[in-house]
Amino acid sequence: MNMQKHVDLWGVAALSVLACLVLASGCQQITFTPVAPTSEKRITNFEKSKQDPTYKYVIQWLDATANFERLSTRQGVRRILDKCKAVGIDAVAVGVRPLSGHTMYRSRFAPHLTEWQGFKYPPDYDLLQTVIEEAHQRDIDVHALVMFASEGHKSFDIGPVYTTHPGWASMVYDIDIGNNETTPRIKPITQLKRGALNASIWAAFCNPILPDLQEYELKVVEEVLHRYQQIDAFVVDRVRYNGLNSDFSSYSRGQFEAHIGNRIEHWPEDIFKLELVDGKLKRTNGRYFKEWCAWRARNIQQYMQRIVELVRRIRPGIPFGDYVGSWYPTYYEYGVNWGRRRYIPTADWAAEWYSPGYEKTGYAEDLDYLAVGCYFPYLTKEEAVQAGAHWWNSVEGGCEIAKEATMGVVPVYASIYAADWRQQPQRFTEALRLGLSLTNGLKIFDLSQVEEYDYWDEIGAALKDWR
Repeated sequence: MNMQKHVDLWGVAALSVLACLVLASGCQQITFTPVAPTSEKRITNFEKSKQDPTYKYVIQWLDATANFERLSTRQGVRRILDKCKAVGIDAVAVGVRPLSGHTMYRSRFAPHLTEWQGFKYPPDYDLLQTVIEEAHQRDIDVHALVMFASEGHKSFDIGPVYTTHPGWASMVYDIDIGNNETTPRIKPITQLKRGALNASIWAAFCNPILPDLQEYELKVVEEVLHRYQQIDAFVVDRVRYNGLNSDFSSYSRGQFEAHIGNRIEHWPEDIFKLELVDGKLKRTNGRYFKEWCAWRARNIQQYMQRIVELVRRIRPGIPFGDYVGSWYPTYYEYGVNWGRRRYIPTADWAAEWYSPGYEKTGYAEDLDYLAVGCYFPYLTKEEAVQAGAHWWNSVEGGCEIAKEATMGVVPVYASIYAADWRQQPQRFTEALRLGLSLTNGLKIFDLSQVEEYDYWDEIGAALKDWR
């Protein structure tokens, strides 16, 4: 299962600003120019929500590949935006860089996605620019959505990690049950068919701490911000590790050993050991497991802060959002601490991975909003427990733990996955209402399912009491 203050610098928009950003390998430099505002400044719905703490801000997610054909014409974009406007949606998040590592526009250096599953985009069609033009006419905000760390799609063997940058592929420690293996090995994620620890079947994740990977992805950020100066917000996804099975490359080992000041004698068993016992996966944590968890979280915090800093220097004042899974008690597996830097979990579920100082790896304070995926088929904590799941694996529980971990420093939006409520229209509406009542708003994922199930009336029913 896959989860701010700004200074007005427009007066120096014509100046080039040089940011020196430090990585483990040394000082890397990026040159960028702040973007000047357009002549007509539009008051966004996000700004309105900041002025009114009772306002519930609602974002409709537009996944790039799932809606590839649907949004391939201006007419198709208009049709969707008219529906969004009719039901009271405030914003759309438009995928401009899906997990395959392609861009939805003609990039100067990244591969351009012009065809998906046999359907070809019209020549020179620009999805995000089209959405900006049409959405603003309807007073709908536009968030540019960029995915990180994944540079390929495993189902189709496409993306930079399969062509120009195979060395970026995350080295995963897992048992490849998809290839009928019974013992663990470290191998590139592109060669893992299906892992026992982490399935890893879609996204070809890279090692997120590689300096050249980060520089490449930050160039994408810069390009998007300069190309689309009228976007109303910037939102990221997948700023994380693939899962607990990554990254076990020699580079990561060297960086971790430098961090702890000691050479690891038994790699990777001193982190954890995997084995199949009677056909079931058994994981035994090693002597450095907790240090490993904190180190990975610090790495992702630092990368997130690099992204945030770059966005805010180029576009001062633009809202910055992040999507994560709401299952905080086990989200350490992805190397992510999206909580506040003062949040110290004391519950039993943290005993396995928490160590003093882990809280300092949080990054909630660095965001303008956090969308948390409540991707569960249970509405309430009671429902989840009765079904044998953890209480936080519910819409109610996911919202509760998100509010607890962020401690009020950032607006939290419950993200509801329409596919969890297929053929359950009333419960889908209830999930939306519950998310609205417990958090600051909603992210609805994804347009493709909303269209397939024709759930627009259900969205409208959930939002009517808040509009």
